[in-house]
Amino acid sequence: MKDTLPDFEDKILSVLCVGESTGQLISNPRFELQVGRVFLVGVVPEDDSRGNWMAGLQMSIAWDRVQDYVVFDSIDDYLDRLIEKEDEMDAN
Repeated sequence: MKDTLPDFEDKILSVLCVGESTGQLISNPRFELQVGRVFLVGVVPEDDSRGNWMAGLQMSIAWDRVQDYVVFDSIDDYLDRLIEKEDEMDAN
């Protein structure tokens, strides 16, 4: 087991929290201690979806509530994979 927290500098994470059915994207996340709890702190990506009124705002996710996460190199990497999967589904 690792004793250090992962480094997500310059990455995009898709984070699924316990009890939720859809993930949230967070860009350039870092860890921060707030009132005794570890949080993943970053920014809502600008290009994650059309009309996202929270784009550009800081967001925080309690690390102890994270069920799983996926690391993307960039928002373009995320969007390319998303579009590729949507195109594949449309073709079937």
